[in-house]
Amino acid sequence: MTNWGQLYTPAGSGIKGITDVAGKKVAVLKGDIHYRVFAQIIERFGIECKFIETDNYRSVLDLVSRNQAESGVVNRFFGMKYGSRYKLDKSGVIFNPIKLYYAVPEGKNSELVDTVDRYIVLLKGNENSEYYRSLDRWFEAVSAKRTFPQWAKWTVLAASGLFVFSFLGNLILKIQIKAKTKELTTELNRRKKAEETLRKSEMRFRTIYENAPVLIDAFDENGRCVLWNKQCRKTFGWTIDEINAHDDTLEVFYPDPAVRDEVMRTVTTDPDGHFREWNPLTKDGEDAHHYVGKLPFSRWRGVQPGT
Repeated sequence: MTNWGQLYTPAGSGIKGITDVAGKKVAVLKGDIHYRVFAQIIERFGIECKFIETDNYRSVLDLVSRNQAESGVVNRFFGMKYGSRYKLDKSGVIFNPIKLYYAVPEGKNSELVDTVDRYIVLLKGNENSEYYRSLDRWFEAVSAKRTFPQWAKWTVLAASGLFVFSFLGNLILKIQIKAKTKELTTELNRRKKAEETLRKSEMRFRTIYENAPVLIDAFDENGRCVLWNKQCRKTFGWTIDEINAHDDTLEVFYPDPAVRDEVMRTVTTDPDGHFREWNPLTKDGEDAHHYVGKLPFSRWRGVQPGT
């Protein structure tokens, strides 16, 4: 005699296959072999569902009938006897077929085992025997041919095929993910290396610009000071924050509007590499006569070195 696990659902449920339990509640018997195997199948398929453990099969079917679970796992014989009482449907999900045996202590009662085997063979050979009448009475099975229905065989084959395809699909997906991860890791390392190279380049530039023995400053198109090295601070007495605190930063150095406009014009035009003579004022109001040239720079309109 063969038994197996069966998934029962409410009448009209949309659960037709193993993948339909994803995200749903499944009632099970705590410690049941069919529960354990069903959970393993779910895990292999990568499906997530919530198991509600109970103390007996009646509670499993009761939870499903009261819509506290979308499906429930019981063994074949219990489902055959009580499934209809709870007005539940057998889904196409069957699994874990196992044979039932009589067991005796090892090495003992061999005559009893032989007698049981002999009578079972005789009873199963006669479709009108007490064996089949008992199955009809208790499990609604009328012959040996119905102990494992044809549709159940096809369902098992279909489930096995689905498992194989799912396994192969997961394997291919893992290979693709591994390759993509390697590609992304390589790209990430390349970008990190480029960022580190850029950071070191900027540090070298700042060290050179900050400590150069000449005036190096830069203003954007709005007249805001964006570069102001140590020599500028020493010569003019202003910090970059003090300069930018003024609404018109150039007015700090060139009070004369005409001169200031001419200076602004050189700031906002493309660099030409020519040096010009200017007389900006220091913080103390003194005339700081110097020559200024505007050179190309990618980040701002130009950098102005001067002496």
